[in-house]
Amino acid sequence: MPEHRRQEHRRQEHRRQERYHFAFGDRTPYAEVVALVGSHCRGSGEVVVDLGCGFGAVAEPIRELGLDYLGVDSEPAGVKDLAARSMAAIVGDLGHLDQVIAEVEDSLAGREVAGILMLDSLEHLPNADEVLRALHRFSLDHGSVPLVVSIPNVTHVDVAVKLLLGRFEMTPTGLLDRTHVRFFSGASLDETMRAAGWREVARRDFELSQSDQHFPPGLVALVPHTPIGRLLREVRAAASPGAFVNQFVRAYLPGPAQAADVSDGPLASESASESAVERAVEPAPDASPETELEPAPFLSVLVRTQGKRWHTFAETMLSLAAQDCTDFEVLVLCHDVGEHERALIELLVREHHESFSKRVRLVEVCGGGRSRPLNAGALVARGSYLAVLDDDDVALGSWVGELKRLASRHPGKVLRLGVAEQWVEERHGAWDGEDGYEPVDRPRCPYPMRFDLLEHLWENRTPPSGFALPRSFVVDMGQGWDESLPVLEDWDLLLRAASMCGVADAPVVGALYRRWRVGESSSTVHADHEWHAAHASVVSKLDSAPFLLGRGQLAMVRDAVHDRAEAGKRLAEAEERLGQIARHNEALDTALQDARAQLEDLRGSTSWRVTAPIRSLGRLARFFKRPG
Repeated sequence: MPEHRRQEHRRQEHRRQERYHFAFGDRTPYAEVVALVGSHCRGSGEVVVDLGCGFGAVAEPIRELGLDYLGVDSEPAGVKDLAARSMAAIVGDLGHLDQVIAEVEDSLAGREVAGILMLDSLEHLPNADEVLRALHRFSLDHGSVPLVVSIPNVTHVDVAVKLLLGRFEMTPTGLLDRTHVRFFSGASLDETMRAAGWREVARRDFELSQSDQHFPPGLVALVPHTPIGRLLREVRAAASPGAFVNQFVRAYLPGPAQAADVSDGPLASESASESAVERAVEPAPDASPETELEPAPFLSVLVRTQGKRWHTFAETMLSLAAQDCTDFEVLVLCHDVGEHERALIELLVREHHESFSKRVRLVEVCGGGRSRPLNAGALVARGSYLAVLDDDDVALGSWVGELKRLASRHPGKVLRLGVAEQWVEERHGAWDGEDGYEPVDRPRCPYPMRFDLLEHLWENRTPPSGFALPRSFVVDMGQGWDESLPVLEDWDLLLRAASMCGVADAPVVGALYRRWRVGESSSTVHADHEWHAAHASVVSKLDSAPFLLGRGQLAMVRDAVHDRAEAGKRLAEAEERLGQIARHNEALDTALQDARAQLEDLRGSTSWRVTAPIRSLGRLARFFKRPG
């Protein structure tokens, strides 16, 4: 090779090596790594082994923790730089893992390992799974020492937004480094580590609202303050954790290898699932055992109950058992229910034929407000759609069937049916000495049969039993029921779902919504100020984010604006006419006052007094001229 080409090759190699020469800093992933080392690698071990160390950005901070450092990298430049800083380092290629581990053992010279580091390394390795399994064995051999990793997050919002725009731009370093052979999301990282036998014990993920992929400048969808930019960021952030995580910084300890967890949805880590326990209703003695899992149903009906209204709960279950379409399951969400109440609920379910009772599951939920059981139920539901039926609602016989027909014509949309309303009162001792209820009015249909988004922006016009929404919207997009709201959680969710999914409706009554005039309900449990505060919170949330309008709704907005403008004009014209009338009346009042003043002046004059006898004679003459 000619000398000038050798020199150019050396310059390129030097630039390639130098691009990974990163410095330690307080606001870097390396600071989070050192924090994890300080809290999890300070046992009896002495040496931290840094595999794929590069130029060893964390070497000195680890030494300051009182630990020795041993770097391993395939590039001699980094090893040479570490040696110049009096740090132990060896050249080793993780593609030949057995050889690397042998050389590490020789370098340890009997010293105990405190921890293992792999910073920005796994994504470069075609044999990453093999390396993790080998390190699992190495960790166990050295007393189960922790592994700390730092890995780029390919699902950062900047990458996600640019992918939507058809842009996948590799860079020399960063999230989309040209030398990466593998890309990790939070879920795929969890799956990879579990499969290799590592269990997470701590995390200090490094976040950046704007990553190295935040380019080119002025790309509208990337700008967080534009409506489209804000919408995309909020959708990504709600869908799953890690929207702004630049580097996953995690600590692991060795454990048994595990299969991937299928519940990696965004709600899986939320409080809704922390205290939810699913229980199957035991079949009746003569029921045949189920031999195989049935296919996923169309609809999962979420029935939340506190076990206080067994009489209406029994009617709710009866109405579900009588559905003309059976393509649904029922999740009875027992919210803070005692053992006695739960036993009664199970009994009421078992009273039904096996064809229905086998499709009912009990989910025990502890703590939280009205929304907690709904979010917990969504996590374990199997249906493609979710519907809510409270334990005092009644589903008419065609409820599920009508929803399914709508879904077949409008997949992915919110499904809405009409709802009748009936006022009832609690009656103590009404049913053979047992507490019950009594209707105080006939059922009515006060809610519109067609969905109007603009009307719903003012107030909720759809009870919970009047709509079903895609489960994916709740689980995959993270758009669950807002647990911070004491009431109006259904209105809040319906508005969000209507904006993002659209609404398909049918002008048929599907359910009966009971309103309690006397007895405990959300209207009586929560004070007026809670309702007002919840209403303000929902409106504020909608007003703080971009809001999508479906097809045809812009015309409705234009009509509403036009009607408002026309009403304003008519009001202005009426006010002008009123002003003219007021001015005319004011002029008349002035003229009247002048006339009265002139009359008083006339009456007080001398001529008026002198002619008084003449005026009296004139009145007498007129009197005598009157006919008999």
